[in-house]
Amino acid sequence: MVDFESNIEKLCSFMDKCELCPRRCKVDKINGQKGLCRSSNKIFVASCNIHTGEEPPISGNKGSGTIFFSNCSLNCVFCQNYPISQLGNGKEISLDDLVASMLCLQDRGVHNINFVTPSHYSAHIAKAVYLSRKKGLSIPILYNCSGYENPKTLKLLE
Repeated sequence: MVDFESNIEKLCSFMDKCELCPRRCKVDKINGQKGLCRSSNKIFVASCNIHTGEEPPISGNKGSGTIFFSNCSLNCVFCQNYPISQLGNGKEISLDDLVASMLCLQDRGVHNINFVTPSHYSAHIAKAVYLSRKKGLSIPILYNCSGYENPKTLKLLE
């Protein structure tokens, strides 16, 4: 049986000398240092909304509840979301705000919660999903990443 709280603690410990993504930049995100992804211990979100433009199996007829996280560990100059992923466009939100956003999207009828560019926030996301499930979140979770992931992080999220 999976011990969710233990997995969340392990993910949070990855932020001490950051190893959340494969770059393993080793910065101390817990104490506010920013990694190669330009993120620290704060959560930044560019948008939280219903997205009907994803692939049909994801969007369905009611849309996907997308949460676009600011910044990214890839640093691609050709990114279609460059202002979000590389310039950090977005605003700081609390963990409670993230939980409330997921529950609000569910209440609006979306088919799923779709975390876009989540890797560098995976510890925060794990906490938020755990808390939101306790508050009634019942729809599927999508981890919409670049594919460049730390297998240890993915195993803990599994």
